[in-house]
Formats: sequence, C-alpha cells, structure tokens
Amino acid sequence: MQYMKRILLTILFTLSVVCAYVGCSFPLSTLPLVVSGAEPAALTALNKNARKAAVSGTNGSRYAYFAFSEAQRGNYVSLAASEGAVSLEIEISAPISAAYAETAASDRRFAFGLLYDSDFSASGRLRSALADRPMAAGVFSSENRQFRVAYAVPAAQAGRVRGFFFYTAVSAAVTAASVIPGEVGFDFSGEVPRFCFAGNGGSVPETGAAAFTAFDFTEADSVFGSGYTGGEFVPVFTVSLRETGGGFGSVENQTQVKLSFGGETVSIRRAPGQTAVSVHAAALRSAFSRVSAESNADMIRGVSLHFIPSGRRDTGTVIQPLRTDPGLIPAWPSAVWRSADYELFEWEQFPGVLFFDTANYAVQDQFFKRLAFFTEKTGYIGTLVPDGVLNGKHGFNAHDYRPETLADFFTLAERTSFPLSEKELLLKEILLCNGVIAADAAAPGTYRPGIGGVISVSQESPLYLRHSFVAHEGLHGLYFIDADFRTTVSQVFSRMDPLSLQFLIRYFQVQPSLNYNTADTYLLENEFMAYIMQQPVSRTGNYFVTRASWNSMTAAEPELCAYVKATGGSGFTDAARILNEYVFRRWGFSAGRVSLVTR
Repeated sequence: MQYMKRILLTILFTLSVVCAYVGCSFPLSTLPLVVSGAEPAALTALNKNARKAAVSGTNGSRYAYFAFSEAQRGNYVSLAASEGAVSLEIEISAPISAAYAETAASDRRFAFGLLYDSDFSASGRLRSALADRPMAAGVFSSENRQFRVAYAVPAAQAGRVRGFFFYTAVSAAVTAASVIPGEVGFDFSGEVPRFCFAGNGGSVPETGAAAFTAFDFTEADSVFGSGYTGGEFVPVFTVSLRETGGGFGSVENQTQVKLSFGGETVSIRRAPGQTAVSVHAAALRSAFSRVSAESNADMIRGVSLHFIPSGRRDTGTVIQPLRTDPGLIPAWPSAVWRSADYELFEWEQFPGVLFFDTANYAVQDQFFKRLAFFTEKTGYIGTLVPDGVLNGKHGFNAHDYRPETLADFFTLAERTSFPLSEKELLLKEILLCNGVIAADAAAPGTYRPGIGGVISVSQESPLYLRHSFVAHEGLHGLYFIDADFRTTVSQVFSRMDPLSLQFLIRYFQVQPSLNYNTADTYLLENEFMAYIMQQPVSRTGNYFVTRASWNSMTAAEPELCAYVKATGGSGFTDAARILNEYVFRRWGFSAGRVSLVTR
C-alpha cells in the first residue's frame, strides 16, 4: 500500500508539470464515448496522444487528455440525475510481455483521473498546470494488461466533471470509454476485469483477475451515503459468484462463501444456478467499510455497490419492493425502513413473491386479518367479514396468500362494493403494481391471478420467531409457485404414517388460533408441509411431541397424543427428511431455512 502511495505521489507531481505542454485542442479523437440512450460520439482530444487515444513509448508526454462535448456532458449529468450517481469508465490495454514484467514497477505504472471545471480557463482551454487530485493507479504486468477502470461521483457533483486523463509509463491505449450508472467495486465475471472507484481513487491490483481478497468501500460513502437520508435512491451491493458446476455440498455441510463487511460476516450458501446475490447496505451495520473474503474467495467474481430507486412516495408508502434474500429480513433494522408502518421486499430468487414486514400486529391485521378469515378460517371461508365481527378475533401472527385467493378477495369486494380499509386498498395497489394480481380487461370489476404470492411477518414477533415465520411462510411461497413441489408434497402426504397425519389434522382443527379449513385439500397439504419443514429435521419429532403434551390436545385426542409421544414423532421426522432432501437438491434450502444469505 505504501508503495502504491509513492507511485500516486510521483504521478501527481508529474501531472502538475507536464500539463504545461498542453497548448492546443484537437477537435477529433479516435475514441468515442458511449452513453446509454445516446449515439456514440468522439471525445474532444486535448493533446496529440488523446487524438490517437494512445501513448507510445516513453518519449514525450505520457498523458492523454480528453474533454466532453457539451452534448456528452449533458448526457453525463442527465444519467447521474436519473441514477443517483454516475461513473466514467475506460478500458485500458497495454502489450506487456512476461519478460517486460520483470522491469521496475515504476516503469510500468499507469493512472486515470477526472478533469473538472476548475481545470479549464474561461475560454475553455485546459490550464497549463493542474492541481493534485486522487486517481486510480496501478502497475501493468503480464497478468494485468487489459482492464476497465471507473470513477463514480454522486449526482450533485456530476456537473463539475468536464473529461478525464490517462497516464502511462509504457505504450498503452484507451480502447473504450463509457458513461454508466454509478458503481464502486470490482467485477471479474466478464472477459475484461473491472475496477470501480469513488472520488478518492484507489489502487488496481497487480494480479488482475485473481481470487478476491479485499476491497475498500470506505470512501463509497461520498457517493452513496445520501441513500440513508430519505433520498430517491438506496445503495445495494451485488455479489457476483462463480457457478458451482452442480456441486454445492450436502444438507449437513453446504458450501458457503463468507464475506466480512467491516467485521460483520455475511454468509452465502451456494445453490443451483446461483450467480449473484443482493446485499442491501441498509441491512448491514457498516456498509461503507473494507470488504474482505473469509472463505471460498475463489468463488467470488465481483462485489459492487450501486444505487437503485428508493420507491419512497410523498404519502409515506412504498409499492416497489426491495429485492433481497429472506435470510436478511428478520434482522433488517426498521430504522431504515422506507415507510413507517411496513417495509416491502421481494424474494430475489422468485420474482413476484412479496414479503411484508409490519411495525406491529395491529398494522399487520389492517393489511391481512380480513383476508385470513376469507381464506382459512372455518365458518368464514369466502366471505368478507365486517370490522364489527372481526374485532376481538385473532387472525394470524404471520400470513401467506396465493394470487388466486387475492384475486378472488378483491373481486368480491369490488362486485359487492364492500368498504375495504385504507391498508387493504394499499395492498391491492401493491399487488397490481407487482403483477401478483391483474385487472381483468374482459370483465371490468374483476381481478385475475398473476405470479408469486404474499408473505407477512411482524416486528412484534421476537427475533427467533421471525426467523421461524420467514421459513414457514417462505415454504408456502414455494408451494404457491412450483407445481413439482406441490406434487412432491402431495406424494409425501399420501404416504405418511396415518396416525401421525391424523394427529396433525386434529391439531389444525382443535387449536383456536389456527382453526384451518381442513376440508380444503390444497390448504391442508400446504400447511402439512410447512409445519413439518419449519424447523430442522433434527427438531421435527420433538416439535410434535411437545404439542402432543398440550392440555388442549390431550383432552381432545388422548390416544393420538400417546402415539406421537411413544414414537417420538418419527412419522413427522420421516416425512420431513424426504422433503428436506428435495428442497436442498432443487434450491439449496433445508428444513427450517428458505434463505441462502444470512448475517
């Protein structure tokens, strides 16, 4: 690190001297600037090297200076405004041989930096001497001779940027230049490695696309810190992963990648087809910090921090979900919620499956209590229960609903002009926005099912229960969206030990807090699956032995309770083991867990 600092200081000193030789502008450059939504157009060359977009040998100037046209500058500022931040990225290529790599590092150094308004005179000419500034710098080697380097600035500072410069101590060329949404981090997943820095610059590793060890995101706060202050955008990390090739361990010993975010460990379990995961900065204790690999660094192909729209509305509500893994939801701090009453998430692996986290049970009831009675409560199925009847009755502490049920609920309310609550109307808006239900154009006033489903938990539940609820309700979400899983559950249900199954059905009927409609086969098999899979297989038998000891159950079904106790709940354990192997093979999940990412 100290060596790289010395290189930076050397280049900075050279910058302030060599600029004195820049005396004229060359309007045409061979290097086009690519900006999303605009036609590529040549950059303005500010010296001879820039006109060729290359520096040849070691004689003469080792710099190439480029300026934006007015149109390019406008596009740069416009993209920054629409994305919250903007990056200027260049691709650098140098024909460095293995033999040349043995030469002194000071003879192989390079640097990339931005040009600002203050670097130009009132007449628009580049000043003869430029002030020192941070840069992205490194050393060419046989392993590190073609790569992309980017600089990110927040939208508020984009208007200051007028262009960029490139320095090299050896023959090298700038082969591409583009303006992209703001990003900080690295990416080895493509053919050309990428290194993206905040305004403070940084060092490009000499080893190129070798296994990731660490990247410093401390200064990314200068670009993305506004995402914590109620702005239009929120920061999120994307962790890119090498495909496992079908091997990701066993249920007992699943392969994991572990990253340290400022000392806080985030574990990523490997799963079929998994190439990237999102980790929102809001879910971390210290997002803007040093990120390092703790295990399986060779599986990490990139870690980048960027903005996404926050989706906040003036009404204090949100209808656009944050895409994430369910494992991060239970401990997600409510202090950074986008809405005071609830936060809205979408299961990253399964688009359309929405998770609501509510501030308390009261808010959750406002969204879902009437739906609970409409869907699952014996004696109320298919009816819209008035508030006066609902008062004093218990819904559920966590909820799950499939698109068909949601479409039927809102269709009945529309057709009967039933007075839904403010939160229920907001729920309908969220469902329509995210495609869980859709208005039926052929039959006005009705809704048809879309994709995904809805899951809800509450902050009022203790943390250990929130983890359990996310697993239980998440399993329902899988049941909603996957026909093969439903078929497998049905097969296990039909082959289960009959007395154990009868105990479970009576448990659903006897407990007042449940009161499931067990005549509904879809509901019954769905709940059967979730109850035997909501805890690790090793704890499944004891879970039901405990319930067989409850006074309510022993009074209603003494013989069934005695049987479950005598068998140690083995009927439930055997069924859970089969489903456990299935969900692991399909998705990398296991009993008691539908997440791949935990912290």
